[in-house]
Amino acid sequence: MIDRQLAKAIMESVTQIPRRAEQHDQRELGATFVDIGPLFAGLKRPEHQVMYGRRGTGKTHALGKLQNHLADQGVCVCYLDMRTVGSAGGIYSDPWSSLAERATPLLVDVVEALHNSLTDYALELLSTDQDVTALFSALDNLGDAATEVEVVGSTEVEETRQNSEQTKGSKKLKLSPLRPSLDLELGSTSDKSRSRSARFKVSGDVRFTVKFGPLAKAMARVVRAIPGRRIWLLLDEWSALPIELQPFLADLLRRALFPVQGVVVKIAAVERRSAFCIRGEQRDYLGIELGADVSQDINLDDYLVFSQGDSRATEFFGDLFLRHAAAISEDVAEAFPLDANGRRKFIWALFASTSAFEEAIQAAEGVPRDGINIVSLALQRASSQTGIEIDDIRYAARAWFLRDKEGAIRSDKMASRALMHIVKFAAERRKRFFLIERGHDSNHEVIQALYDARVIHLINSSVGAGGAYDLFALDYGGYVNLLSFHEASTAWRDEWAENWVDYDPARSATVREAILRVSDLREKPQISADEPL
Repeated sequence: MIDRQLAKAIMESVTQIPRRAEQHDQRELGATFVDIGPLFAGLKRPEHQVMYGRRGTGKTHALGKLQNHLADQGVCVCYLDMRTVGSAGGIYSDPWSSLAERATPLLVDVVEALHNSLTDYALELLSTDQDVTALFSALDNLGDAATEVEVVGSTEVEETRQNSEQTKGSKKLKLSPLRPSLDLELGSTSDKSRSRSARFKVSGDVRFTVKFGPLAKAMARVVRAIPGRRIWLLLDEWSALPIELQPFLADLLRRALFPVQGVVVKIAAVERRSAFCIRGEQRDYLGIELGADVSQDINLDDYLVFSQGDSRATEFFGDLFLRHAAAISEDVAEAFPLDANGRRKFIWALFASTSAFEEAIQAAEGVPRDGINIVSLALQRASSQTGIEIDDIRYAARAWFLRDKEGAIRSDKMASRALMHIVKFAAERRKRFFLIERGHDSNHEVIQALYDARVIHLINSSVGAGGAYDLFALDYGGYVNLLSFHEASTAWRDEWAENWVDYDPARSATVREAILRVSDLREKPQISADEPL
């Protein structure tokens, strides 16, 4: 039994856990990072990589941990948040500007941001009395090279010219024999006209070329002037860029940075909101070929999908809460060491039972940020004497679903309607699991929108006969919301535990009854009065 002061410190520290990684300082990011499996070992390999993950899965946190790790080794690390790069305002998304006009300032802004980050690194070296003359000279070249970056689209120009000129003149001379007189009359008129018209005409597909000039050479010179001759570029929030401009930035990386020995690029992105390549008709392409130019073997969604009773989930979320709380409260840090025994004692102090902690893991659905928010909401309702109960978790998960997840898609009529269908489908079957046919259906924009919003979750891929389906589940909070409308039905409560058992694709009858087709999601469903909207 812990004393009241420590219990208060635990509750306050968990409630104060920052919801976003950028709210931590760099050292806190390293201290609170929780590794799982071979995640960090794969991320720190010196090769170009794209790291995927939905919002809240910890992409920024992983990059922050990598940045600290490399900095401790003396490596030059440039971290760029793509949400804050540039000062061109809304020109990136200006519908009245061409793609070339929008892409050029984006590329220039990124190179300038890289230049500024490298300059800050050079100034740090200067403060340690190192000779950075060659580095500053190389950075000057890099800054000049940024001005030569340009995106050019192929167009045809039609120009017509008209010229005409007219001149009129008259002369008259009159002499009188009777008296001395002289009349002289001269006249001249001139009429000139010129006209010029030009019209831009695009024929066929527009082809874009990115002109880098001496950018790659300038970058190579910078690397040679850097101690250790290594530069790691970490690009976070890639998916914040307009999706139609992303291939242009990817092409800059491929042509100007990838060939430079000593440069390593890591990109954090949301998979369904990212575009790295534009294909040409002659097998050429603009951008990056995933798997060829860059590796894409890290997907946080895959690492964070846990089955029921998975010990990895217990360890991960236990360490997640303990490390964050210990970073905030000295009392927590002193009472609970960062090891398996300290983690176990901390969970016993925070939750009323092991079942309540397992319920919190289920409610998080493998998304750390959602887990933090749900537990924080549950603490507001929980007793300070007993800790968080199962009902507290269910209450908090339902509130978080309605407030954050469902609210995020409310303006998307297609996604909202599809979610209503899935809720009705779950209500009819009394199960939150459902199958979507792999390929067109599972990749359909409405399914991906629901997946990105975390109102549905991918549990397993390639299930059923021939691996023809993907297994999804309605979000835990959404299912609790559905159950709250059926309090009188004991059958719903009796089947609660069954809904967390891993799906068995070998049961053909179950497969058939669990299939949900995207075509069924297009019509507005008929919701009865006792079901949630």
